[in-house]
Amino acid sequence: MFMTQDAVPAGPEWLDRLVAPIRSGEAVATFARQLPRPEASVLEEFSRHFNYPAQSRLRTRADIPEMGVKAFFFSNVCSAVRTDVFWELGGFPDDVIMNEDMLMAAKVLRAGYAIKYVAGAEVVHSHDYSLKQQFRRNFDVGAFFADAGGMLEGAAVGGEGFRFVREQLRYVLRRGRPDLLPLVVLEAGAKFSAFQLGKRHRFLPLSVKKRMSMHSYHWDQKKE
Repeated sequence: MFMTQDAVPAGPEWLDRLVAPIRSGEAVATFARQLPRPEASVLEEFSRHFNYPAQSRLRTRADIPEMGVKAFFFSNVCSAVRTDVFWELGGFPDDVIMNEDMLMAAKVLRAGYAIKYVAGAEVVHSHDYSLKQQFRRNFDVGAFFADAGGMLEGAAVGGEGFRFVREQLRYVLRRGRPDLLPLVVLEAGAKFSAFQLGKRHRFLPLSVKKRMSMHSYHWDQKKE
């Protein structure tokens, strides 16, 4: 079972609910729903609701064509994996810049196992990133996808990114915050441009990559 230091259980039954599908044999890996912190911004509030809906879902390899990148979405902010399967698949890789949990999920599905998103297991966890932080984080996301290889085959991200922005625009309008529309557009532009640069990181000098990256220490382990 995995949990980061800044996630707080939202209720007393979160752990029982998280591991129930593993105990029953329904899935070999599960992850919890993340709720925004009370002080979270409207945009971060939307992000939690978009990525962690109120409905649970079981995922298998057969769902990859329909779900695309969402089939591999898995967060070790609060998650559990059956021990024998975790080590059978090599555990979390330590040579990726981020999203080691997504790569683990891809291995689980490719091996023929099931993953379940458990909406009833709730933790409070969110971050309000600045535009600069969003840029740096998405540069690393792009670098991750560039280096992930065939394990994420079928994980198209363009359509999901467009859907996120479209729904975010609708959300801020429903919340009566049209003043946030320019920020939504700026944030989307920062994320997109950073992701595209990250995907092409092999063409960039090491010094530039380190300045653009949220995890600059990762590049110290790499050779030019």
